[in-house]
Amino acid sequence: MAKKNLICLPFDENGEIIGYTKFKLTPEEAEECYETGSLTKTYMTQYYGCEPKYTTIEWRPATYSFTATLELQGKQRNGCSAKNAIWLDRATGKVYYMFFVDVLDLLRVDNGFHILTGEFMYVKRGENYGIKWVGESK
Repeated sequence: MAKKNLICLPFDENGEIIGYTKFKLTPEEAEECYETGSLTKTYMTQYYGCEPKYTTIEWRPATYSFTATLELQGKQRNGCSAKNAIWLDRATGKVYYMFFVDVLDLLRVDNGFHILTGEFMYVKRGENYGIKWVGESK
């Protein structure tokens, strides 16, 4: 029997987290993701005429954090509900999305705000995915 509440995060072929996807893992697939460290799946996204289009998602367990220096780039609205701040890691070129509720926590910290260095972790809120600043680097 599969474990409950295993959260796996979707990443694209460039290794960037996908802020929202309609695709989900079954509990058994989530358990496999945790056991193996990742699970890659290909989904049909469109079908027009005779040529279907596919997207590949690498699912990873939500069990790790990372250290980075991120620069605030702007904001976006993800789907119908999530509002995110967009952060760029200039060292890697990767883009990260942070929920505005987590940005509010940053306003309480005097650290220059538009450039943020520290420890981050991936989070899921509803059907959306993003990052959260968890503190200074260790």
